[in-house]
Amino acid sequence: MPRTNVPVTPVTRAGVVPPAQVVGDIVNFHEFLNDGKTIIEITNTDAGAARDTTFLIPGDLDGVTVAGKVVSTPAAGGVRLVGPFPQNVYNQGGADAGKVFFNPTDVDLRYRAYSIGA
Repeated sequence: MPRTNVPVTPVTRAGVVPPAQVVGDIVNFHEFLNDGKTIIEITNTDAGAARDTTFLIPGDLDGVTVAGKVVSTPAAGGVRLVGPFPQNVYNQGGADAGKVFFNPTDVDLRYRAYSIGA
């Protein structure tokens, strides 16, 4: 199955209304289109436990697979803003060119993506 997309909302000086949050998909995982100026907002709705999100780094570095960047979001409505994501490090290639893949550990995580470029 394809990954669940998190739509990217461009931020303007006029301001934007935050889009709906995308619920963490622990089966298909997630992706977003990355312009190099994209940030992700992660909210943890679990009252008692921190939850992790892993942002995948495709390929390898000098023959060594890179595990990805793990970001922990605290419990009880904790929020993390993560990014931007350098395209040469995080963007997938081939048919998924320009996308960043990420994997939540729990459905208690919620995501929104914003592009801060103008």
